[in-house]
Amino acid sequence: MPTAIVLTPAQAFELLPLASARLEHLKRQQTAADVAGRRENWGVTLWTEIVQALRGDGSERATA
Repeated sequence: MPTAIVLTPAQAFELLPLASARLEHLKRQQTAADVAGRRENWGVTLWTEIVQALRGDGSERATA
């Protein structure tokens, strides 16, 4: 079962740049692994969902 974390809009706004930076770093790591032919999971999907939730992109939980 997924864990729900409730944040105020101000908290989400403060965390968004940090989460976005983490996502970009993980995307670079995943791309490097893919190019090298290594099967690695850097959690890009999870961090994409986190960033979307912080932005409020289609997530009811993010606005509840």
